[in-house]
Amino acid sequence: MSSKPIVSLSVGELVNQTARGGDIHFRFSGRSNAVDGIKGHQQVQKSRPADYLAEYKVVQNYETEICTLKLSGRADGIQLVESGLLVEEIKTTRAEIVRIPAQVQSMHFAQARIYAAMLLQTQAQSGLDDKLREKLQQSLAADDPIIVRLCYLDLADKQQHLIDESWTCQDLQSYLDGLINQYMTFYALSVDWAQQRNQSIVEASFPYQSFRPGQRDMAVSVYKTLRKESQLVMQAPTGIGKTIASLFPAIKSMPELGYEKIFFLSAKTSGQSMARDAITDLKEAGIHLRDVTITAKDKTCFNPGSPCDPEYCEFARGYYDKLPEVLADSVTQDMTLDRSAVELLAREHQMCPFELALDLSLIADVVICDYNYVFDPAVYLRRYFEDVSRSKYLLLMDESHNLVERGRDMFSAEINKETVLELKKELKDEAPLVAKKLTSINTQFLTLIKPAKPLLEKDGGVLLEDLADTFTRALRGFCDAAETWLQANQSGATHAQFLNLYFDVLRFLRTAEDAGESHRYLLLRGAKGVYLKLFCLNPGPGLQDGFSRVHSSVCFSATLSPQPYFETLMGIHLDADWYEIPTPFPAQNLGVFVTSYIPTTYRRREDSIYDLVDSLAEIVRAKKGNYIAFFPSHAYLRTALEKFTERYPGMNTLQQSSIMNDEERLDFLNQFDDVDTEKLGFAVMGGVFGEGVDLKGSKLIGAIIVGVGLPQLSLERDLIRDYFDERVDSSEYGCTDGFDYAYQYPGMNRVLQTAGRVIRSETDLGIVCLIDHRFNESRYRQLFPASWQPQVMRNKNELAQSVKQFWSNIDADVSIKNDSNIHSSSERDSELN
Repeated sequence: MSSKPIVSLSVGELVNQTARGGDIHFRFSGRSNAVDGIKGHQQVQKSRPADYLAEYKVVQNYETEICTLKLSGRADGIQLVESGLLVEEIKTTRAEIVRIPAQVQSMHFAQARIYAAMLLQTQAQSGLDDKLREKLQQSLAADDPIIVRLCYLDLADKQQHLIDESWTCQDLQSYLDGLINQYMTFYALSVDWAQQRNQSIVEASFPYQSFRPGQRDMAVSVYKTLRKESQLVMQAPTGIGKTIASLFPAIKSMPELGYEKIFFLSAKTSGQSMARDAITDLKEAGIHLRDVTITAKDKTCFNPGSPCDPEYCEFARGYYDKLPEVLADSVTQDMTLDRSAVELLAREHQMCPFELALDLSLIADVVICDYNYVFDPAVYLRRYFEDVSRSKYLLLMDESHNLVERGRDMFSAEINKETVLELKKELKDEAPLVAKKLTSINTQFLTLIKPAKPLLEKDGGVLLEDLADTFTRALRGFCDAAETWLQANQSGATHAQFLNLYFDVLRFLRTAEDAGESHRYLLLRGAKGVYLKLFCLNPGPGLQDGFSRVHSSVCFSATLSPQPYFETLMGIHLDADWYEIPTPFPAQNLGVFVTSYIPTTYRRREDSIYDLVDSLAEIVRAKKGNYIAFFPSHAYLRTALEKFTERYPGMNTLQQSSIMNDEERLDFLNQFDDVDTEKLGFAVMGGVFGEGVDLKGSKLIGAIIVGVGLPQLSLERDLIRDYFDERVDSSEYGCTDGFDYAYQYPGMNRVLQTAGRVIRSETDLGIVCLIDHRFNESRYRQLFPASWQPQVMRNKNELAQSVKQFWSNIDADVSIKNDSNIHSSSERDSELN
């Protein structure tokens, strides 16, 4: 028996890695919905003779020097015709056949050629009945030609277009051998790299002199989870170094437990940056690793607004011809391929940076990316997660409390009426058929709006019982017409807007296909007019599908309580382990103050605005340093800032604006490097400065949190409340009140994340001031961290005195420690003398 490893490979993967060539062609990338594609295949297969075998499973082993390659797939159809064996590949399209590039056709043909070559071997013929197998072997022995057929089904007119190739057995076998040799050359380089990587991992130790408090416990828990191939949800305090405490055991597991690739997910660029920093430290400790960061296409595109087509973008031209050389050069190197490195490589070879990052991820040990590349049904990385049985991947999810709202967005969809109307007018002459389909959608909108107009004007939205089939048919009609038009039109002033609407409609239809009992159709009025929304109330079931795509997953954050809330809405497996690491930092290092005299509810903000700004001033005056006041909205922030500067014109203030680019955000944070001045920042709770910001030491000594962080009242939130209200007594959801799930828990999550900006290490000192009378209610108090020792303030004078006392006590403790250190040092000097 061979001791060589068995490497499983699908025919599709072999084609993608060896038979692709030429340009990137968006217009021929097959965006039609899956249902149309399946129906099209079935239509063709049913039109074939009775002896035609549809979806024939083909499996064949190929022995190589370093492994047994197990190649498998399903041929769309095979048949023994008069002239010999016929193998057919079926493709559905809305393009004119003559417009499909030869390179694309060749890739389509490749699958049928491979299946035909595999059927030359007796193992691949095992699914045939005896009579047919005997007939096939006679045909092959007679050296009858083998027909490889490509069938294009035009989804618009249902016409079949057949293209045949005639092959000899020898030529087919040579063709497949060439592809396998090409794949194995690359595979051998990958194996050599994996051996080098694994040896360095085995020999490496933790990259720092010692673990921080709590870090070792976290690392051990992560490794145990990976050994069990299970799921871990870990709440660990800010500042203990969760990133390295998860990455180190995960990387250690690669040689020991056989994990092939690590997916590190973070919703924010700051979290992704910390992952790269940790990997850099591991490399400096001697570990050989390759990491790739996948950046969103709209951020990294070299030709924003241009189609992904060789006629309009030089970076799409010849992409797949250049790719093998780039991968071959990279597969032997220890590389950190972040956004700038990928873009540099892409410009050097004149290639699309987004597609290059995706393809470079094939040779990466660690893939750093956003949540949607694993969980979003429209964009998850099918190259890895289509068949999870063949590979062993693990998932590390940073700041995973964000997955609830992100997941809700992933499983929701919307279409804006104004966009439909605008494009209809723009395309009236350029694309009359598309404009006609847009008119149909607009008519359906008007049908919905007419009876709902009073509620739209009064409440801003209305719940629909269901969506009429006529609306769905109008959307499908637009998609069909849009795909046909896109085959021939890839430019124009409206192209980008048109493409955005097309994807919105496509997403809406796909979401509707999978929508279940936790989805609702809404008609809403927003800043950009009326829009139709398919809203997901509970993203848990969809997110659970994402977790099932990997063998093991670790979710970590400083705020993952209460457990039933996150277990339900994140889709955590019922057998997952939950673990909480208590804060290792001294409780006396953080002063927590709760005001009972300032109401911040919407109706009472105006009355309490001066009490608020006076309290802000008292906190800043108590101790010179850097502070940030966090508000529930930009409007409230602007009002407070205006009154504050009017009342205290001499104080230094900073403002987070509603729109800030990366440079402006960095400039805001850089202001806190100066720790010798008095500074008060005004920011929004839950925004870019409320999470993932690491202002250590004296860079930030106080966070003032205004309000309990509740999401804005809305129809969507009320529907979430009502949905879980109906399940209050259900042990399945473990909720006590729908209000908790819709408003309170998301709000307190923002509060606690924001409070975590202050204490980032065992030596950090600071205060958190919670400004809202509701923080004194038990329903909020029970969500406070166990380490907090909150003091209730009844007026601004009491607040001022208590904050001053806190800092005075801190100064006294520091003085005592310094005196003790001096005394100990003197004793040591005396002994030495």
